[in-house]
Amino acid sequence: MTKTNDLMDLNMRQDFEIPIFLGLKLTDFKGIKGIAREDRYAGIISRKNGKTILNLSSQPEKEKLLDEKPIYTDLSSKKAFHEKHPWYATTWDGRRQFIIREFYNIEEIAPGNSYNSISYGSISKWEINNFSIATQFMLKEKIYRAKVNIDHAFYFFGITSLVDERCHELRYTNLEFEQQRFSMYVVSSYKENSTIDSSQKHEILDIVFKFRKYKSREFVYRLILQLRNLIQILTDKGTGINKIELNADKSLKANLEGNLRLLPKDERENWNIIQSFLPELGEKDVGFSNVFKEIRDNFHSILTNFFQDDKLQSLMQNYLLVGQFNVPVSTAIVTLVSGVDTYYRDARYSNGNKKSSSIEKLKMLMDVIDNPQELIYNYFGIAHYDVESLLVKIVNDRDYFVHGVKENAFDSYVSAAKDLTKFRILMRQAIVLLICNPEIKTEV
Repeated sequence: MTKTNDLMDLNMRQDFEIPIFLGLKLTDFKGIKGIAREDRYAGIISRKNGKTILNLSSQPEKEKLLDEKPIYTDLSSKKAFHEKHPWYATTWDGRRQFIIREFYNIEEIAPGNSYNSISYGSISKWEINNFSIATQFMLKEKIYRAKVNIDHAFYFFGITSLVDERCHELRYTNLEFEQQRFSMYVVSSYKENSTIDSSQKHEILDIVFKFRKYKSREFVYRLILQLRNLIQILTDKGTGINKIELNADKSLKANLEGNLRLLPKDERENWNIIQSFLPELGEKDVGFSNVFKEIRDNFHSILTNFFQDDKLQSLMQNYLLVGQFNVPVSTAIVTLVSGVDTYYRDARYSNGNKKSSSIEKLKMLMDVIDNPQELIYNYFGIAHYDVESLLVKIVNDRDYFVHGVKENAFDSYVSAAKDLTKFRILMRQAIVLLICNPEIKTEV
């Protein structure tokens, strides 16, 4: 069983198991929200291999579920419940609370010959996709701060408070995403684990977003995803969001006299949400990335432009999707060409006419790279490679996969896979250059 105190430090990869009492609604106890004893269900919340499961010793009464609004999707016949009607759970000692927003019933076992499959008394199992762990139920609905731990960020930014306490924070203020202002802080800190005869410091790098106005958690998550994508494409490493902590602990706050007073305002949420891409972590990063050292002086400008360039974000997302999910060759080629087509959808010739040819648009992307032939040589050892012929083959393959045309131009899936590998390397380099050099003028 997981210790109650450890739940606030839990990241999205860690397994845990904790007994709880569940309530479908909160009751007001003289201004404090909690779960009424007569309305609670005993159960266990656990996570293993990335899947979070709620096991209940009984099935919530059918009458109490009637107010919930189930959502049905084409992707699953399972019943999911809307986040506007969360469930609530508390640990047995009452020190940690769960707010469960997205969940669906995956199994129920009715005792005996129950006439009603959702009758009271049956055992039920629920999968949870979105929940928060907190010290109280009375949390802010909106977000004013988010502290995030992202894979490879420590390796990428390369700042350490253990080596130089003067260089433990990077500040990027007056940024804008979806026309909303925010500031971003990259903060290095450490935790010290001590035993009777030893002490060990564990360094942590967090990225903190602060917002001038309250934001929705949907907006905050979209912002975090864009930063995750940025770090992934710049490091060229599979990158996941390891932990998200929303809002702040205001329990200790200085008054005007400078003394500390205790306030019941720990507003932190350890937010756990199922991610479409959360890779397994392999070997630890060694040393620091050279990429950030080269762009550090201009990184504020890079962030400013990147967070406001939705076309570039979309192009990058298309590129990353292909690698994150190991899609088939045909899907990958269609996705990448479509992404470039969309990025240059407003490109025009000198006479003002729009460019409609995919070949022309792919050439525009390759023009961002000073010497694409050299890049191919560095990766594959092929001298004087004909990049333009590669682009023609990629578009012909796309046409074959989508429309069934240009069959004579299609060689084989093996050949298409080799071409795709080369094109992805060129495409990533072009996107990195567009990100790191906002001054590059492209006809978009």
